[in-house]
Amino acid sequence: MRFTVFLLGIALGVAPGIAKGETAIEALARRVLKERARDFRFETLTAGDKDSFEIEAVGDKIVIRGNTPVSQASGLFEYLKDFGLCDVSWTGSQVALPKVLPKPASLVRRATLFDQRYYLNFCTFNYTMSFWDWRRWEKELDWMALNGVNLALAGQIGQEAVWQRTMTRLGQTDEEIRQFLPGPCFGAWWMMGNLQGWGGPTPAWWISRQVELEKKILKRMRELGIEPVMAAFYGNVPSTLKGHYPESQFVSTGKWFGYERPDMILPNDPLFAKVAATFYEEQRNLFGDAKYFAGDPFHEGGVAKVDLKATGGAIERAMQEARAGATWVLQAWGNNPHDEMLAGTTPNRTLILDLRGEAGGQYEKRNAFGGRPWLLCTISGYGGKNHFSGWMPENAQGSFRALSAPGMRGIGAMMEGTEVNTAVFQMLFDLVWRDRAPDIEDWCANYARRRYGRECPEAEEAWRIFARTVYSLPKATGAQGQPESVLCARPALDIRSTSTWGTTRRSYDVAEFLTGWAKLVEAARTLGGSQAFRYDLVDVTRQALSDIAQVQHWRMAAAFRKRGTAGFERESTKFLQILDDMDKLLSTRTEFMLGTWLSSARALGKTKEDRDWLEWNARTQITVWARGGDSADLRDYANKEWSGLLRSFYRPRWARWIEDRKKELGGETPAEIDWFAWEIPWTKGHELYPTTPQGDSVAEARRIFRIYGKSKVS
Repeated sequence: MRFTVFLLGIALGVAPGIAKGETAIEALARRVLKERARDFRFETLTAGDKDSFEIEAVGDKIVIRGNTPVSQASGLFEYLKDFGLCDVSWTGSQVALPKVLPKPASLVRRATLFDQRYYLNFCTFNYTMSFWDWRRWEKELDWMALNGVNLALAGQIGQEAVWQRTMTRLGQTDEEIRQFLPGPCFGAWWMMGNLQGWGGPTPAWWISRQVELEKKILKRMRELGIEPVMAAFYGNVPSTLKGHYPESQFVSTGKWFGYERPDMILPNDPLFAKVAATFYEEQRNLFGDAKYFAGDPFHEGGVAKVDLKATGGAIERAMQEARAGATWVLQAWGNNPHDEMLAGTTPNRTLILDLRGEAGGQYEKRNAFGGRPWLLCTISGYGGKNHFSGWMPENAQGSFRALSAPGMRGIGAMMEGTEVNTAVFQMLFDLVWRDRAPDIEDWCANYARRRYGRECPEAEEAWRIFARTVYSLPKATGAQGQPESVLCARPALDIRSTSTWGTTRRSYDVAEFLTGWAKLVEAARTLGGSQAFRYDLVDVTRQALSDIAQVQHWRMAAAFRKRGTAGFERESTKFLQILDDMDKLLSTRTEFMLGTWLSSARALGKTKEDRDWLEWNARTQITVWARGGDSADLRDYANKEWSGLLRSFYRPRWARWIEDRKKELGGETPAEIDWFAWEIPWTKGHELYPTTPQGDSVAEARRIFRIYGKSKVS
């Protein structure tokens, strides 16, 4: 074994980033641990053909060895979790190491069975990250390295500039460019070829801002050894381009929920290669070299009368001409990627992301994609919804089961929204350094200890219950994502889903989950000072209220069907009270406040016009999403149980419906409500919402438990 030694000598008070003389892992340790980083020493391990790390106590230092910066970061996190009872999280970190560091009794060595660990979905960049600044991105990149991520989608940020330059060189006008580029909350679907221009027009300052942010992100990723996945050119172009090239061959790719998709250039047309070369050149000029490029022709129903095999071959050739040895990254989602298109590509120059690991993935049905390299991923967090649940057993067992399939290279987290269900994704990336699936109950109990920094029997029992209930959802089939909240649904007597493709069905024992809630409330006596615990207490209490609200909705609907005015008045009042109580609870944490989302959007604007545009994007995405009409199915896809949103949008919507039902019971025939017309004014509003917590989380959770803790849910 050979290794190179790096001593960590860091002065206090150094600004974030990498100081002179530091390595990337040393800088990461300083950002995470502050002055305690000097207790660690990092060495480069060069033995073995698999990513690996070692942990050893040498003198008064904890020595972390790894063959890459990501492996070193993973070794550091392993020590913090297993020996230091620490946690680094999206939702409340605690790194309070003891004065004297615990020392491993012997050398700890881990090697991974998963060569590639992928991170991020196109949608994540909008459902969560639309308004992130560099400070927030820096924390995310550290989290990625600590969790072993070595391959991540990065090319979405700054793509407006790539296309602006490409279109300009192709002779398109400023107005055509403005019509094509998306708004800050809708870039994902533009990148995936679903739409053009929605959320725009995009001002020049935003394009410049995104370029500078992307450069910082890519620089840090490369320092940490995380391979960035950039955007691929796959034949889609602005519909206005055909007016400049009348001799070339373009085909329509259809519509996506009413939105016109970009056109596609036929693969044998010389313009295809010209546009591809221009695109890759402009992307490289702005952001440097890359090995991986992601892009999916025909995503979610896109159709075009093209030779699929020739199209696959043309996309690959253009990519290889731009960057020899490049890998084309594709999503296995729906019918994509088409086998006919794959037949035109070189197997070892593709990497397929099998998205729905929680549903078993596609690899078994598709013969492991013919042995091409692929990763088993999990989506979860559809639309960034904040339901407290997940598929831990399926993710854990399925990941190791898939290792025996030809071409399997690793695992990935492709959540549509982050900052929810932290435990699900920490467990997923914990698998990287294991050789078998963990017992989920034991894992969750250990997670509670390190998350809160101490032992607490009540908290550990609560998490064991969560492991058996909300975090052990059965293999996902049919509906997308976790169970949804009726509070966020368009009002009706019967509600089977809140969003078009979701479900409100609870596939776990709600009564047992509420027992776990009671245990967590009890644990507040011991853990009430922990910010991570306070976040979890609010989140679990929110979920308990959401589950109770579903039962209360059934009672309200039953009272209406009995045609009893007094009964409906009583049950509807109780239903609205749950909305009020949840809103008050969530106002105690900034993570659950509408004001946090809206203020982060407006803060980026240069002028009032800019700020209003950003706010409209932010409001539209989480409510109506689209423009109505033939795109109405997208409404409420990104629904959130947030304080402010409950109070100003969901509650008035339910109250409006309840008043009509009362009129109906009184013998009137109220007109059918045009919900889109009712909802759209909210997206254009500018009301201010709090951005600082209101009240005490523990006190509010206890108050709610006293009211609802003995609710009957069966």
